[in-house]
Amino acid sequence: MEKKDKLNFKSFRGKTVQTYRSNKKFIAFIDQLSNSFDHGGNKRILDILMDDDLESINESLTYRQTKLLQALDKIVLDFIDFMNNSLEDQINAGFGKIPVYEFVSKIDSKLLQIMKLRMAILPEIIANITVHSVTKHKYIVLRGLWLDNNFKKTRKFSLSIGNMEKFGSKNKIDPKDFSVEYNELVSKIQDLYKSEYE
Repeated sequence: MEKKDKLNFKSFRGKTVQTYRSNKKFIAFIDQLSNSFDHGGNKRILDILMDDDLESINESLTYRQTKLLQALDKIVLDFIDFMNNSLEDQINAGFGKIPVYEFVSKIDSKLLQIMKLRMAILPEIIANITVHSVTKHKYIVLRGLWLDNNFKKTRKFSLSIGNMEKFGSKNKIDPKDFSVEYNELVSKIQDLYKSEYE
């Protein structure tokens, strides 16, 4: 990673944080991809790399989030290096002669890691209201989402907050209202990413 692309450890409130977007290698790759006529695989790669979920963050980032953002920069730029190499270069780099489906699988695994890393930086946590089957009491449950190997979001972690009567009768609940439980789920999601990739 070039020196100018490194992040400072500070709040990024409302600022662009995906610094790889200003990298010349990234810009050139996106231009090539955008000008290709493939509306299948290339479009999928383009959509994932240009996802703007981290384009502007309206909260202060923790040290751990900032370190994960630095990792995202490196992983995206490494992915572009991988994609820019010819098949012959990949073989010479140690892949050997592999079937095309294995090569496509390697691309998918790298894209999945990029998407999971984004979810580790800004976890998706939702609040659900569940109804006890016997007592019919309503309970608040926080759920942390993750991605399965098919790129589908799935509920990975759950934390019960308690009987809804304690919190009023709101139908819409902000999971960040329960900061202790919310932060516990954030840590679990970030630990899960670490266990899968580090």
